Amino acid sequence: MDVEVGHFTNKAALSDESLPEISYEPTQEELERELPVVYDGQIPLRDLLSRVSQSIYTELSELAETMPNMSDTARKRVLADWVVKTKKQVVKLYAVAKWSRDADTTQKCMNITAFLMTQNQQFEDTIGSLARTKEALDPARLRNHDLLTSLDVLTTGSYLRLPTCIKKLAIPPTPLTDAEIDKTFTDMEEAIRYRLRMSELIPVEMSEYHIAEGRVLFTVPNLFKTSMCLRGAAKEDGWFFLNVEFLIGVGGDLTGLQEFPRVPPNIMKHHIADEANNQLVQYLPPPPDQQQIPGAEAPPQLPEGVVDAPLIRVYNFLHRKTMRATYWLRPPYPNRPRNQVPLFGGTLTIAIVETKAPIQTGRGPARTSRQRVIARLQQKSKTGSRRPSDEVEGLKFMVQWEPAQGALGAFIRPEESFLPPDFIRVDANNLDFESMLCKVIQRHSKSILTSCRNHLRSSKVFAPPGVVSLVMDGNTQALRIHFCGDEVAIITIDVRTGKINVRDTGDLAAAGRGPRFAAFTEGINSNPAVLLEWLCHLRLATILDSAEQKANYLGLQSYRRRNIPHEEMGKLGPEARGTLFIRLANFPTHYLVLVVTDERFQYAMIGTKPKRDSKYAAFVLEDIAWIDFDRLRAASQLSASNEKSAISPIQLEESIFDIPREVYSRFNLDTQGLRELYSYCCARVSFYKVESQLRLRGIPFEHVNSSNSPPPPPEVALIQSSLARSVPALCVKSEHILSGAPAAEAAMPNIRVIPLNWWSHEKAQVVTCVKLKYVQQPMGKNAMGSTVIRPSKRIIYDTKEAIVSFLSDNVDTCVDEFLEEWASVSKMVVIAREVAQMARLTKWHGVRLLSFDLRAVEFAYAQGYAVSISCEGQLSPGGGTFDLEFSRLRPHGAMETDNDEDTYNPHEEAEPFLRNILRRGHGRLASSLHRLITLLRDSLPIVVELEQIRRDGRKKGRNLDIFAKATGWYRLLYDDLRHALDLRLMSGQRIAILDASYSLFDLEMSDKAAMEVESTIGGLILQPLPDFRNIVAAAVRDGMNSGRLSKGKIAALEAGVVCNAGGVGYLTQVIHSQVLDRLKS
Repeated sequence: MDVEVGHFTNKAALSDESLPEISYEPTQEELERELPVVYDGQIPLRDLLSRVSQSIYTELSELAETMPNMSDTARKRVLADWVVKTKKQVVKLYAVAKWSRDADTTQKCMNITAFLMTQNQQFEDTIGSLARTKEALDPARLRNHDLLTSLDVLTTGSYLRLPTCIKKLAIPPTPLTDAEIDKTFTDMEEAIRYRLRMSELIPVEMSEYHIAEGRVLFTVPNLFKTSMCLRGAAKEDGWFFLNVEFLIGVGGDLTGLQEFPRVPPNIMKHHIADEANNQLVQYLPPPPDQQQIPGAEAPPQLPEGVVDAPLIRVYNFLHRKTMRATYWLRPPYPNRPRNQVPLFGGTLTIAIVETKAPIQTGRGPARTSRQRVIARLQQKSKTGSRRPSDEVEGLKFMVQWEPAQGALGAFIRPEESFLPPDFIRVDANNLDFESMLCKVIQRHSKSILTSCRNHLRSSKVFAPPGVVSLVMDGNTQALRIHFCGDEVAIITIDVRTGKINVRDTGDLAAAGRGPRFAAFTEGINSNPAVLLEWLCHLRLATILDSAEQKANYLGLQSYRRRNIPHEEMGKLGPEARGTLFIRLANFPTHYLVLVVTDERFQYAMIGTKPKRDSKYAAFVLEDIAWIDFDRLRAASQLSASNEKSAISPIQLEESIFDIPREVYSRFNLDTQGLRELYSYCCARVSFYKVESQLRLRGIPFEHVNSSNSPPPPPEVALIQSSLARSVPALCVKSEHILSGAPAAEAAMPNIRVIPLNWWSHEKAQVVTCVKLKYVQQPMGKNAMGSTVIRPSKRIIYDTKEAIVSFLSDNVDTCVDEFLEEWASVSKMVVIAREVAQMARLTKWHGVRLLSFDLRAVEFAYAQGYAVSISCEGQLSPGGGTFDLEFSRLRPHGAMETDNDEDTYNPHEEAEPFLRNILRRGHGRLASSLHRLITLLRDSLPIVVELEQIRRDGRKKGRNLDIFAKATGWYRLLYDDLRHALDLRLMSGQRIAILDASYSLFDLEMSDKAAMEVESTIGGLILQPLPDFRNIVAAAVRDGMNSGRLSKGKIAALEAGVVCNAGGVGYLTQVIHSQVLDRLKS
């Protein structure tokens, strides 16, 4: 603040003898103010307290966000660690606060140290200057010796020619006695009394005076009390000023009362005495022995007919003062035009101005009639026809406020600068300039903030009601600006410096945001005209900070900007002011984009791809999808109506700042909402990838509302998100997606495709739900005790609803994986259904379903004999393969320690040939299954007899090799490896027992060619069994005679015999034993 005090200019100087000697001793406080202030290595305690408290608040806010997702043990551990760490910080802060009690003493010591160092430097500089002066004066010549004084001293031994001034200094004058002092005071009082009564013009306002102790004391009520004395008793001797006391009362804060004493301190008293004495001696003639200085201004002379009135001049001087206070001074900023913003806020002028009496009463100040009569009588009696040199000035207080237009970039209206009379009235008994100045500055601050509010409301960003409003921040007028959620900026004006202060009051108020607000405050103070632009930037940064912090809480990877060209960013719309890119963890090329507009968030999901021929790895936007968050949140609330939503407009509570709900919720995106947006984007990308595969295959699809569909199986429901039923599902027709796939007839018309795990950080999956036409209850150990079975990691079967869910771990290949799994599962379903139907028919006695779990089907095809069928690689170019595992069923009550040979199924040898029956029947699986079971049942007598022969040969030490040559064709190779016996299954359940050396195919070959073949492969071909024909004939004959063989069921051939299933056991045993006998012989 700059304070200017008006006063009269010196026009006459007083001699040293005319002024009394006044001693002055500075106080300790004044001496301390002269010390330099040093803050090296120190910070204010309030800053340390603020930073620690804000840091604790920030950590506590983060714990409140993250701890609900932790387990109870983790919450306790994290909370205990935080309490221990915070306690250490608070204890350290308490110790620092205790130490800070000595901060004043430490500061004073540092200031004294700096002062002493400065003094030391000055001493060193002085020593250096003296040395340089000595060197410069050496060449100078000395003056001539004083010969007369030297002669006096040498002759008389004393100085006879000392100057008078030295004698006066060295020889003290004779002191006055008490009687002489009393007589001097009495004579002076008489002279003063005579002068005042007879010739001196006294202002009527100073007519109350008292003469004592050789001086006169004038009293002006409510103004001042002053004492003066005459220089001498002569008529031409003037007055001189002694002391003054201002009759005022100081109001306001009494802690600074010593700064405004009624009696001026020594320094101010010196200034007042100098000015008052200048007024008193203005027209006094100079001493007769004083010579005129050449070129000096001549002293002023009284005109003819004018009488000197020094008391009137000193009265006018003592109460004619003007104080002009200029507030909010600031230095000009470099590189900025001076006329852009005024360098001060305004001026407050408190002046004592002259008041004129009405014209009717004549000249002079405004007085009462009594005072006017007394003044006229005094002037007429003391001056006669002459007039006084000075007239009494009638004065009054005037307060004027002049706000600087454009101060802090605001232009206030003229009516706002008007102050009511009671607002600026000055009371001499309660002078409180600080209170008056503060009221003026507060009024100016309110006007500026009102202008800023109106200016901000003119923009679209801050136009909605409740966004910008005037509030009281304690005792200070403030401008509150709502950014988003609970984030509010408070703008105030420092009444002392006039600087604009900006601080935040939201949840993110922390020490880390201090530098940003400090830079913003500095920028606004350097150029207040850009307040709107800076607030828009601050609002955008605050909104993005809030969203980015929530993304960090959720563990999401976010970016303020990506390397995307400007023309590509334009696709997000012209209203985009800022963006926050959140990368989808499972889909690195896709982002959830939070677009900040003037009014609210807009949400987009974008897909990116690298830009061709780009040197800096730039991206282009491949596709953009806008998200209706209100509809999404409404659907989420509908699906989870028993849970409260954090940002639901229906459940929003009134803000502590009384912000309208529609304004409060514009940018109020909580962590749950951001999690749902992120999950929804992951879901949409998953759907997009699935849809792309369906389009590539030309499979039509449609979207269906998941909320209207039946609830998913419990196994699937456990891992679903709250948005799972609000995200549309895909529906395809079985006739389209299963076209050409095996067993397509087993599925119902509609097939549902649902992506999974898009709401978590796990790898995205896709589940395809197919409802089966034929409900076949699973059987076996994997299907016991639950209506839902999971035969494999990728298949879930709801036995109650007959719904098969196929789980794919790769979204990009989910359709192929589904078709492959379907090809396997559907075949198992068909096989299980056919076996179950066959078991109900008497034709298939012994056939029964043993186990079924979608991955494999195990059934008994004959009494005690079973086979398990599974398949894999169904979408391979070769059509996939079937795996057949043959086993024997243990009799009821049998123990596992029994002979393992009883559990061996001899059909295992023919498994490579039997599996091809089902493979060749891909398009007609049911018929091929019937053929397989028929073949197994018909060939069972063969394999049973051959297995018995193997066991008997092993017991006797024979090395017989029994193996399958083809489907229904088995060979018994004897240990010489040159003779073999074939058993072949023929149509009509007939069995042929043949010599293996004979071919059933006609091979027409010349004798020469036969000789060449014989010589070439010689011993590699089988040899005819010796006397085989007779052996067969004898066996048939004996069997017929014994009744072991039925007539009409046996037919002897040249190389063997054909019989039914009932005779194969007898014939095989007899023929085999005879062949062995022949081979031995």
